[in-house]
Amino acid sequence: MAFKDASEIIGAGMALPIRGKVYTIPPVSAEVGITLENIAKVAILATGKGHREPTEAELEALQLDDVAEKVHARTVLGPAYDEMVADGVDYEAIKLALRTATIWAVDSLEAAEKFWNAGGVVPKARKKPADRKRGAKSAPRASTGSKPRKKS
Repeated sequence: MAFKDASEIIGAGMALPIRGKVYTIPPVSAEVGITLENIAKVAILATGKGHREPTEAELEALQLDDVAEKVHARTVLGPAYDEMVADGVDYEAIKLALRTATIWAVDSLEAAEKFWNAGGVVPKARKKPADRKRGAKSAPRASTGSKPRKKS
């Protein structure tokens, strides 16, 4: 068995539909990918889900001024960023595209697609059935404020 060419696995880019138009986001360069990995690591630490607290320097590195934010967006989204701006795409859609492209770069196309299709909301992980307590009764339902029916 031979390895497939990476271009067959990765593809030429990620297609994101916005207001009826499809924008193609190219794969990021190695340098940008490493930067995004580091940003993701600090972001995980900042949410309290990491093995330690982020340092002040790490948190400061996440703060971008307007110019740096535009450079970052152009770097991650490639030519699609300028195309979106020229088409009058709103900031929320560009932000969603930027975050989706970041997830694609640091995780996978499947994770990016789930994020995109959830409107930029990261779904909470559900417990596996084996992790749930067996035989546990569900909590009583909260009262709706209605009176109980009389038995006839």
